[in-house]
Amino acid sequence: MNSIKNNSNRLIISALIICILGLATTSIIYFSKNKEVNEKYALNEQNNNVMEIKIDSLSQKSMADELFINGYYDSAMLAYERIPGQQYSESFIKNRKKIREQMRDFRLSLQMQADSATTQSEFRQTLLEMRTTALETEYAQKTDSLYKALSNEINSLEDQLSKKEKQLSISSNVDRLSFYNTKGTKIKYFGEVKNGKANGDGIGSHSTGSVYDGEWKNNQKHGKGTYKWIEGEVYEGEFKNDKISGEGTYYWVNGDKYVGEWENNKRNGEGTLYDKDNKVVLKGIWKDDQFVETVN
Repeated sequence: MNSIKNNSNRLIISALIICILGLATTSIIYFSKNKEVNEKYALNEQNNNVMEIKIDSLSQKSMADELFINGYYDSAMLAYERIPGQQYSESFIKNRKKIREQMRDFRLSLQMQADSATTQSEFRQTLLEMRTTALETEYAQKTDSLYKALSNEINSLEDQLSKKEKQLSISSNVDRLSFYNTKGTKIKYFGEVKNGKANGDGIGSHSTGSVYDGEWKNNQKHGKGTYKWIEGEVYEGEFKNDKISGEGTYYWVNGDKYVGEWENNKRNGEGTLYDKDNKVVLKGIWKDDQFVETVN
C-alpha cells in the first residue's frame, strides 16, 4: 500500500518538475523574444529619429540654398549654420562667401557694362544728331550753290538764245517750230527752217530742260553743235542723225572730261580721259564706253 502511494507521489513530483521546466523554458523563450522585439523597436525609433533629423536638415538646407540662389546671402549663411544635426565646416562657409562675393562682383560688372552701353548709345545718338545737322547744312549749301549755278546757266542760255534770235532774224527762212525727237521728247526750236523742218543753224530747247545749239538736219541734230544737260554736263562736237558721233569733248560736272572719238552716243575709237586737274587718267582705244587698249 505504501509502495503504491510512494509511486503516486513520485509521479506527481515528476509531473510538477516537468511543468516547472516547461514554464521556465517558455518564460526564457518569451523574455528572449520580448528583448529582441524591444531592441528592434528601439532601433527603429533611433532610425526614425535619424531620418527626421535628415529630413529636417535637408529642408533647412533647401531653404538656405534657395536664399543663397536668390541673392539673400547673409540670411543664407545664418540658415546654413542653423541646420540641425550637421556642422558645416569653416571652409564651406568661406567657399560660400567667396561665391557670394564673386556673384556680387559679377552683378556689379554687368551693371557697369549696362551703364557703359547706355552711355555709348547716348553718345552715338548725339554724334548721329551732330552728323545729321552737318549733312543737312552741307546739303542746303550744295543745293543753294547748285541752284545759283543752274540759274546762271539758264540766264546764260537765255542770253545765247536772245543773241541767236537776233543773228537768225536777219535770215528770211528763220522760224519757230515744235516737234518730237526719236525718243519722244518735245523740242521747241528756233532757227533755220527748210521744208517745214529744222535745217541749218538753230537752237532746240528740250522739255527735259536740256538745250542744243548747233546744226540741224530734218529735225535732228546733225553737224557741229553744243548740247547742255540740265544737270550741268556738256558735250561739244559732232552729231550724226541725232546722236553723238564723230570728234567731240564731253565735260562732267566734277571737272573730268573726255576728248576723242564717238559713235552712237558712246565713246568709240581713240580718246583721252582727263581729271579735274587736266591730268591724263586713261589714253587709248575705247569701245562702247569701255576702255580696252592703251595707246602711247
